[in-house]
Amino acid sequence: MEPLTDPDERVRRAAAANPLLARDAPGTLEALLQDPATAEAAAADPGLPAIRLHTLPDAAGLPR
Repeated sequence: MEPLTDPDERVRRAAAANPLLARDAPGTLEALLQDPATAEAAAADPGLPAIRLHTLPDAAGLPR
């Protein structure tokens, strides 16, 4: 079973925060950032490029 499709939410969140994901599967990380169930964990991924990280507050509509 793939960790990102595991029925246990904790497993999916841990997989979304794995720093190897950003390097090995950047498209998957983007999809996880768009999914409310995994977005928080994906945003905490230390492998997330800084330039992408800085776009998240704007996308969420947070004031500057």
